Amino acid sequence: MSDAAVVLKDVSVTVHQQNQTKTILDDVDLTIAPGDFVTVLGTNGAGKSTLFNAIAGNLAASGQVTLAGQNVTSLNAIQRAKYIARVFQDPKLGTAGRMTVAENLVLAQHRGERRTLRGRRLEAARPQLQAEAAQFSNGLDQLLDSPTETLSGGQRQSLSLLMAVQKDPALLLLDEHTAALDPHTSAQLMALTDRVIKERHLTALMITHRMDDALKYGNRLIVLENGRLKADYNAAAKAKLKREDLLEFFD
Repeated sequence: MSDAAVVLKDVSVTVHQQNQTKTILDDVDLTIAPGDFVTVLGTNGAGKSTLFNAIAGNLAASGQVTLAGQNVTSLNAIQRAKYIARVFQDPKLGTAGRMTVAENLVLAQHRGERRTLRGRRLEAARPQLQAEAAQFSNGLDQLLDSPTETLSGGQRQSLSLLMAVQKDPALLLLDEHTAALDPHTSAQLMALTDRVIKERHLTALMITHRMDDALKYGNRLIVLENGRLKADYNAAAKAKLKREDLLEFFD
């Protein structure tokens, strides 16, 4: 499928532990269309994070990975950063704590580019950065000159999301990005995540353990079990799903 945003073909990941070989991702085939927002469910150990790491290049995998029409199988994680942005569960990951909010955002604008010696151009970018931060409604726009390590967990995760979408990546990986937040902050960030993905027409994969979020957000839902793709619901099928239907995968 030439116009697909993501294509995985026979992707497997095996690890060697205590003189044994264990397969944690088992011949996964997956095609994702541009603009798809796919929620990913599965029990602990089902292979969800392994799937993300195989796509991002953080784990060696067999098979083929294609992003935005480019075969990236032989590229490492740094080289794949041109195509991929990721928001992790831990708010401390993905941001530089001692750098200010504005500095983090400017740095994100050059993700995947070759590093050169040049000015930060913070002042020129400030109006744009402030406008983007203001959409979070949590005071982030008033903290552009504050060190990131002083932010609350919700503010820091909002910054991580804003950094991730600065260059409209070919694929946005959301790795349980609301799991460490309280329910109210999590709901706010999820609503904003959904809006940003739709407004920017991004392609996204989101791991979540919150079934309500899996049902509410995205136009597609996949379930992993023992490293294999157990279920794949398109928008029409997903709309008919109930919480009880998903609970069957967790018995």
